[in-house]
Amino acid sequence: MKSKFLVVLPFFMAILLVSCETKFKKLAGGIEYKIISNGKGQLIKDGHHFEITPYAIYTKKDSILITDENRVNQIVTLDSTRIPPAYYSIFKQIREGDSIIVKEKTDSILSKGSEIPWMKKGYVILQSFKVQKIYTDSASLLEAQKRNMVIGRAKDSIRYFKKVKEDSIAALKQIIVDDKGLKEYLTKNKITAIKTTSGTYVEILKAGTGTINDTVGVKVNYTGKTFDGKAFDSNIDPQFGHVSPYLVNLAQPEVIKGWIDGLKQLGKGAKAIFYIPSALGYGANGNGAAIGPNANLMFEIEVVDVLNKVQTEAAQKEQMMKQQMEMMKQQQMQQGGQPQQAPDGSK
Repeated sequence: MKSKFLVVLPFFMAILLVSCETKFKKLAGGIEYKIISNGKGQLIKDGHHFEITPYAIYTKKDSILITDENRVNQIVTLDSTRIPPAYYSIFKQIREGDSIIVKEKTDSILSKGSEIPWMKKGYVILQSFKVQKIYTDSASLLEAQKRNMVIGRAKDSIRYFKKVKEDSIAALKQIIVDDKGLKEYLTKNKITAIKTTSGTYVEILKAGTGTINDTVGVKVNYTGKTFDGKAFDSNIDPQFGHVSPYLVNLAQPEVIKGWIDGLKQLGKGAKAIFYIPSALGYGANGNGAAIGPNANLMFEIEVVDVLNKVQTEAAQKEQMMKQQMEMMKQQQMQQGGQPQQAPDGSK
C-alpha cells in the first residue's frame, strides 16, 4: 500500500534506473553501495573538497515515507578523520560527475544501539549522492560556499513563507469551525449575545455604567470554564489560590484577545459571560492539561472597578508587591520556615 507521503524524486529515480545493471558492494556493518560512473571525471584525492547533492529516502517496499529533497548541496572534505570509515571508503573512489547509492537496513542501525525515535525495524535507508564538483583550489571552493549559502537562505525563506501560508489557511479554517460551534451552543441554550468585530460573543447579564476603552485599567472578578462546564481558573474560588480582583491594563494588556474584545463592550459594575473562539484564546497550542488545542472558552466576568491611567499604574505597583510577598512566603514555607511578619512600628 502506497504511503500518503509518497514523493517520487525524478533525479533519484533516474539514478536507480541507470544503476540497475550495477551490483551493490557490501561493507562491514551492513552498508551496501554502488557507484555509477563513466570513468571520465576528475578522480578525488585526500584533502580535496567535493560538492554533493544528497537525497535520502526512508522506505519499506513501495512506500516512501520521508524525503529531504529540499536540502542544499553540501561541500565535504575527503578526510578520514572527519568522515565515518564506511563512507570514507566509498567517497575515496569517486570522480566528478559520479552518482553514489548507499543502502542500509534499519535493523542493522538499531542493532548497534542507536536510538532514533522515528526509525522502525523492517525499513531501509536509501541515500543518493550526486558528485557535482571537486574543488582543488581555495578560490573556487570559497565561491561555491558563498553560492550555497545564498541558495540555502533562499530555500529557508521559501519554506518559511510556505509554512506561514499553511498556518494562515489552517487558522482561517479554524475560525470558521469555532464560530459555527459557538453559534450552535448559543442557539441550543437560547442565549442572546452580541458578537464583536473580532469574533468574541458577549452575553451581558447586568449592564454597567460608563465605557471601557484601551486607555484605562479594569479590575475584574472572573471564572474561566471549558465548554463541558469545568472551571480551569478563577479569582473568586479559593481552590485556585488567588482570591482578589484581577487588574487588566488595557493600555498594555497581558490577557488573551478575547478578554480585551469583551471588556470593551462593558462598563463599571457590569456582569457578563464571554464566549471566546480558540483563535482569541490559546489557539492551536492550548494551555496546559485543562485547555486543549483549539478549545473555545467561556469566562464569567464582573467589572469591579474602572481606573484611570494614574490609578492603574498605582494598582499595578500594589499588585506586583503582593505577588512578590506571596512568592517570598511560598519560598519560606518550602524551606520549612515561618513567614516573616512585617515590623510593628509601635515597638
